Amino acid sequence: TTTTTTMAVRHVALVGGTHGNELTGVTLVRHFLQQPELVQRPSFRTTCFFGNPEAVSSCTRYRDVDLNRQFTPDRIAQTDKPDKQDPYEVVRARELVALYGPQGSDPVDLMIDFHNTTANMDHTLIIQDAADPVIMQLAAAAQDKWPSQIRLLLLQKTSGEPVVGSMVSMAPHQLGIESGPQAHGTVRGQMLTEAKDILKFVLDQTHKLNTGELAFPGRDVEVYRMDGGPLDFPRDEHGHLSAYLHEDVDGKDYQPLTRGAPVFRSVADHKPIEYQDDDTFPVFVNEAAYYEKHSAFFRARKERIAVPQCP
Repeated sequence: TTTTTTMAVRHVALVGGTHGNELTGVTLVRHFLQQPELVQRPSFRTTCFFGNPEAVSSCTRYRDVDLNRQFTPDRIAQTDKPDKQDPYEVVRARELVALYGPQGSDPVDLMIDFHNTTANMDHTLIIQDAADPVIMQLAAAAQDKWPSQIRLLLLQKTSGEPVVGSMVSMAPHQLGIESGPQAHGTVRGQMLTEAKDILKFVLDQTHKLNTGELAFPGRDVEVYRMDGGPLDFPRDEHGHLSAYLHEDVDGKDYQPLTRGAPVFRSVADHKPIEYQDDDTFPVFVNEAAYYEKHSAFFRARKERIAVPQCP
């Protein structure tokens, strides 16, 4: 039986282990590889794979470099040295683009990448492009269903410049499911089952978009736009932390932080250090994997944006 489709989502990819120690995605993708019928729908087929198999096998974030930063045109196209001299993750990125990218042997229309964070972000849907009606409608519908648990985090700057470098950037429709708090290298049952439920809902909604079973009219939705960049911890002359996050900020993702409010405490005397920048909403607060990236948190703005009608 052929299902009539009005949208162009015919191949979905589910990715776990882009970071090998983020085990919600690793565990779910392994489960779906054993029971693929759980993620198939009549109007599209679904491929499941581990983004970084070597990192998954060692339960580490990456082997050489962060895979989720390697999908840039210059790294994918780089041919000035043999692959054996490149970091493993750069080689892996090229392999995946050759398979699932726009000119690949089996192009993907919608890619969903599972991640975990140690930050208190619950289930955050990571959106690369606010102008994509498919993703925006799927995300808005999920937020409608779980309004107290799901937030939408938009990586695209106000300028509208495209987000490049991440795993999902090779697909026309791009979505991340970020679940936390969860310690890296562990599985939390509640996070796992909730992420699985969210995925099932997104796949079901995608099928309804394809078939025209439901109308998805234009609307507006609340998002947090990650426009402000990271704020690093205060450090001494050797680069070591000289302050830690204030208790009013630590664990308080998506809560407003205003100029003059305490943001850190000094290690030496525990006195508060005031925030001196524009008012913001911190996200990825105290994320363990971002210490190496010199980030205590990223700064976001809360706004409402228009969601285009779909289809």
